[in-house]
Amino acid sequence: MSNRINPQPEKTAHHKPHGGIAHRLHILALEAAATALDKKAFDLALLDVKKIVSYAEYVLVCSGSSDRQLAAVAQAIVKKMQDAGVKCKGVEGIDSGRWC
Repeated sequence: MSNRINPQPEKTAHHKPHGGIAHRLHILALEAAATALDKKAFDLALLDVKKIVSYAEYVLVCSGSSDRQLAAVAQAIVKKMQDAGVKCKGVEGIDSGRWC
């Protein structure tokens, strides 16, 4: 069993590719989760919050072995999003490695 999240949906005879911003945001959220897993984060929870709050589509929560590791996870995700052309407006955990 792999901990890697595959952001590409399986193509089947019944699968129709999605388009638009909602699909792109979903893929980016999965890529953020995959980046966290690459940095050995664990206990990941990717929450779809778009029907609950107005300021976010997804929230990714994860755990790590140390404050330093969690800071590295947060930095890697920010870089991944920047590489995809997304500016992160708010990130918790980079300075202290924790969110309380």
